[in-house]
Amino acid sequence: MNIIIAITLFFAYTLILCVANKKIPQSLSKAVLALPQLGTWVWTLFIGAISALCFPTIINTSSEPTFPLAFITLMAMLTIAVCPLDQQKHKDTTIAHTIATYVAIICSQLIIIMNKPILLLLWLPYLAAAAYIYKRKEKFIPTFWIEITCFITIFAYCLLQ
Repeated sequence: MNIIIAITLFFAYTLILCVANKKIPQSLSKAVLALPQLGTWVWTLFIGAISALCFPTIINTSSEPTFPLAFITLMAMLTIAVCPLDQQKHKDTTIAHTIATYVAIICSQLIIIMNKPILLLLWLPYLAAAAYIYKRKEKFIPTFWIEITCFITIFAYCLLQ
């Protein structure tokens, strides 16, 4: 049930930000900065809720070798939640946010590789779209789509446990 709530929250948040920005944002966290009336607390609440809802499942179902990766991913997600991505006001937290983002993406996907590698097939639409757009030399916003794909693989992993 927690995972269904997390998925609903994730897609509602993403849809609201895309509609409010009237375009696909550069990233999920930068989208909040384009809407100053919301404030960064919305980002903190969103990513904190996603972490709280998903990570008990990930931690409980991880194999022994991936158990530490689950904790590292959770800590990285919480760091992302509390460190605003605002280079004008918070340069130090932007660096922490960026590093934590890479750690969370890499560790979460390592968990998937080691426990349910078939889920890596969920990256194929992203890779195909990126190759197609790159070939056409069009503007592409990879960060947003990497984040979306990463969350989709995490949600699929949780649902299949």
